[in-house]
Amino acid sequence: MAKTLQELTQNKRILLVGNSVEVLQYNLKDKIESYDTIVRFGQGIPNNENKDRIGSRTDIWVTGYLRANYYKLVKDSFVLFNRCRIHMDKEPKAGEPEYEHTVMFSDKEILEINKNLGVVEGTPLGWRPSAGFWAILFFIRKCNYKSLTLIGFDFFHKSLPFKTGEAYPTSWHMPVSTTKVNPHNPKEKELVLEMKEKGLLEWIILSNLERETLNLT
Repeated sequence: MAKTLQELTQNKRILLVGNSVEVLQYNLKDKIESYDTIVRFGQGIPNNENKDRIGSRTDIWVTGYLRANYYKLVKDSFVLFNRCRIHMDKEPKAGEPEYEHTVMFSDKEILEINKNLGVVEGTPLGWRPSAGFWAILFFIRKCNYKSLTLIGFDFFHKSLPFKTGEAYPTSWHMPVSTTKVNPHNPKEKELVLEMKEKGLLEWIILSNLERETLNLT
């Protein structure tokens, strides 16, 4: 029987594994898999080539509309769905996925959070919060965990030294981007640092949070 969200979060040590381009440069498997509940995002699903570095277990998978079809790779995971989108005044043509999932925030909640962050509705580069940031807010506001830890998060400050599409990738799975500018909210790093200072979460920073193009040689 699949575990419920409460079973996965109540008094659990939860680890959110981000998709930073740095994360595969470290041997993190044992550390990652020592946590009670492992959360991964979108295309950041381990495969045979990298599971020895970042582990293979995914207890909770967070997705939005764009990555929803990757469910076939994480069918045994509990799914959290992010309804945030560029045009919040319009229902997406695709609709929510048919497989079982839990919506993290209602449209009303999303609009209120976006307003507080200064999001410009309807524009692709309107400082929309990232999936990682939505997940952090969800666990802090709606779950009763023992501890919440981040690893592989740098909020898009590290990038690879080559383009995929119009951008230099900031995620290890190298998604093709049609925009040259990061569309996510520039306030995220500072806000999460404040959460860390308040003791709401732990943040394992792999190197630093400076903007940098990685030298892979």
